[in-house]
Parts: sequence; C-alpha cells; structure tokens
Amino acid sequence: MSMRKKIRKKWTEVKTNWEEIPKGEDSITKRMIVWKYSKEHKEELKLLLADGMEVADILKFYYPETSVEQMNEIRKTFESIYIKNNYAVN
Repeated sequence: MSMRKKIRKKWTEVKTNWEEIPKGEDSITKRMIVWKYSKEHKEELKLLLADGMEVADILKFYYPETSVEQMNEIRKTFESIYIKNNYAVN
C-alpha cells in the first residue's frame, strides 16, 4: 500500500472515530484538526472569541456545515445581548 493510501486510510479512521470522543474532550482545536473550515469560518470564530462568547456555547454550532452567514448572525445577536446586559449605562 502506498504512503498516500495509508495516510488517506488513517485520515478516514480519524474522521470515523470522531463520534467516539467523549463529550468532555471536545474542543475547538480538535474540530479544526478533524474537519475542514474555510478562512471565513475561522475569522468568525476569532470574532466570537474576541466578543467573549464561551467556548461551550460556540461548540454548540461550530460545525463546517454551519454557514458563515449563520455564524455572523449568531455573533451579532450575542453582541447585542451581551453589550446590552453587561455594559448598559444606567
């Protein structure tokens, strides 16, 4: 078996075994290693983290099939709620 086929086979095993990783061990880093994300997905992720969204909340929707537009809308909603609740001037 060629080296390329061995690597491809190993990669398939990693993607298949992803479902077996215990939930407590899930992380953004592991998802970025296992799945492919576009540059735009990664930029939205940076913005979400910079805005202070909890990693546990990001993991609820941070999947390759979640569109950048959906992530952007989630971020804007979070910003409006977070800013309103935490930085409101009385």
